[in-house]
Amino acid sequence: MLPAIQISADKFVGPENGPYNPEDFVERCTIQRNASGAEFDPSPLLAVFEATINSLQELKMEVGQQITDLESDVGLEETNAQGEVLRINPMARQAQDALADLSGGMKEVSHKIAHIGNMLENKHHARKRAIRARTVMEHFDAFHSEGELLPPFCDLEPDLHQCAEIIQQLDFICAQLPAENFGKTTARIKKKFAEAEMELLAQFDKASVAGDLDQMRRHAHTLFPFESYQRCVDKFIERFIAQHSSEFSIPNRGADFNSATINKVTAAIEATAIKAKSTINDVFMYPQQIVAQFLQEIMKTVQFKFIKVVLVPHDEYLDRLHSTYVQTKELLERLTKDLALDDQSGLFQENLLRKLFDEYLGSTYISMEEDSLREQYAELVKEVGLAARSARPSFRVKDEQAAGARLSKTTKPSKKEKRARGHTNTASNAVDEQSGLTPMDQFNDGTLLSQDVALSMIHENKRALSRCQVLGKPTELPSLAKRIFFTLLGGLGEDCVQRGLDFGTSVLRGKGPIEVTIKYLDLVHNANSIVYLLQKHFWDTVLPLVRPMINEYQECVMHKGTVLQQMEVLISEGLSQCIKTAIGHCATTLFKAQKKVDFCPPEDSTTFMTETCTDACQQTTAILKRVATSLKGSLNGKNEEAAFAELGRRFYDTIVHHFRSLGINEMGTMLLIRDISEYEKCVQTFQNPTCNELLEHIREASSVLLVPAENVRQLCDETRMSKVPPELLHMFARLRIDYKHSVAQYFIVDRAEKP
Repeated sequence: MLPAIQISADKFVGPENGPYNPEDFVERCTIQRNASGAEFDPSPLLAVFEATINSLQELKMEVGQQITDLESDVGLEETNAQGEVLRINPMARQAQDALADLSGGMKEVSHKIAHIGNMLENKHHARKRAIRARTVMEHFDAFHSEGELLPPFCDLEPDLHQCAEIIQQLDFICAQLPAENFGKTTARIKKKFAEAEMELLAQFDKASVAGDLDQMRRHAHTLFPFESYQRCVDKFIERFIAQHSSEFSIPNRGADFNSATINKVTAAIEATAIKAKSTINDVFMYPQQIVAQFLQEIMKTVQFKFIKVVLVPHDEYLDRLHSTYVQTKELLERLTKDLALDDQSGLFQENLLRKLFDEYLGSTYISMEEDSLREQYAELVKEVGLAARSARPSFRVKDEQAAGARLSKTTKPSKKEKRARGHTNTASNAVDEQSGLTPMDQFNDGTLLSQDVALSMIHENKRALSRCQVLGKPTELPSLAKRIFFTLLGGLGEDCVQRGLDFGTSVLRGKGPIEVTIKYLDLVHNANSIVYLLQKHFWDTVLPLVRPMINEYQECVMHKGTVLQQMEVLISEGLSQCIKTAIGHCATTLFKAQKKVDFCPPEDSTTFMTETCTDACQQTTAILKRVATSLKGSLNGKNEEAAFAELGRRFYDTIVHHFRSLGINEMGTMLLIRDISEYEKCVQTFQNPTCNELLEHIREASSVLLVPAENVRQLCDETRMSKVPPELLHMFARLRIDYKHSVAQYFIVDRAEKP
């Protein structure tokens, strides 16, 4: 028989074992049973279950009783707490009301105390003033009675500051009294006043030398009401700058300068000013005014001395003046910021700058700018072989129509104007010392009117204008800019461009080879480019400066317009001469190269079948093409259109005159038609309707040479012939071999005579 299982429910029931788990309990019992190795007997296990259930029920009842007791205790405590709160609330309200009453009472008391304090203070001040007035009157009585003075004046070592305070009040009283009754008293007080003032200054100087800031501050504050206070400030500033003079290291006059030297001087000035600001703040009342005065003094003594050393006569004087002014302005801006000076408007800096540079920025400045520009322009003009005129003749054209003439209406210069322009000026043939070239050499090289020289002149003009913007007064800037721009118009417009065009025109009149014409057109191209650069410089740089003053603006526009009109007149005259010369070469070529047999070949000749045009035609069209190419590269717009119209008209007259002298047979007619066609193709490259129309007239009129005699009248009556000049038809009719034996001549004559 198996032994009974000893399982106690206490192992599984109780607070220390946690919540009861039936499954866990059964599992434990099963494991214990299996561990014994006996046959399973459920009876002991059932007994254990029952005992455990009973234990759990008892535990439940015990815990329930505990919960009931705790709830009862908590309810009792809650009742007691509510009663205590009801008892305390009235007491708390009473305490709060008492605190409010106490606070109100304290405020009332504090106001009364403050009022009483103010009353006492006023009474104290009044009493103190009364005592002070009594003391002053006692001292005044002592001075007036000419007896022994009262302390502190009679002490062996009087209190200087107390004496100064009293004597200053006495001096103020004396100023209100009549001199006839209190003259001696006033004199004694004045004497003592001067002694006290001088003693204070001496003591301040002594403390300043010793570097005793406390004593300096005390003496300076005592001296503040005295008239000599400013002397005290001046002496301090003078001594402070003198003590640091060794730090400035200003070079000798005429020495070479570099950025390191300039930076060293400016750095020393900045460092000294910052040190002075610290001392002034510690010593003086109202230090900002004294700091501004110190800045003025150090700039007038140190920086002005440096300016005088730098601005000596020199090739780069104006550049030095500009750079020195800019550096001084930047130094002032930094010092104003570092010293915390109130100068939002910039008026303080502007006035100080003007005082420093007034000697250099007077009426002579702009004259120096003009003289410098003229010298530079003269050197640049020499580079292109044109000597600057010592006394430039006036190119002003009185006739407004002549001044505004264009290529379409060329105005011939009068003999007086020709003499003024100096077409035969021998100075223009002088050899340039630098390049070794005469104006003719440079004309042939295409460098007579160099754009590089023009750019250099404009660049120097811009530099002068930029200097004026910095150095000139804002109110005077338009006038300064106008004068500098006028210098450019004189140097570039009159001395360079106009003289170059004059020289080119004189070369054209020499009737040289066709290359001279081409070179002159290159000269015109350069002149137009220079005019464009001049206009751009005016609109971009000069106009913003002169626009604020309408008078200066109008003068600039009028003078610029006058100079440009003079250039256009010269260009117009030169182009007219150029076209005349080119057409002259064409006429000469036709005369020399056109053979009499060109249009009268033998009947068995096949020339008209192998040749496109005659040699004279080829040479003439080659000249025209070269001239046309140069014209297109030199002109544009209306000027180009007018030039080609003039060239086409003159060429038309030339070839018509040339055709009159020709002898033509039937086979030569085809060669002439080919020449005319080649001339027309050449003129079509002008892209000018007027020229095309003139050559079309020649081509249409040449049809008279191709039709039978009986059809000439019918041909001339056609609509397309209505625009052809009758004299041109008549001229081609006269070239026919059967002209004298046909009736066509009578028809053409009748047509030509019709109104």
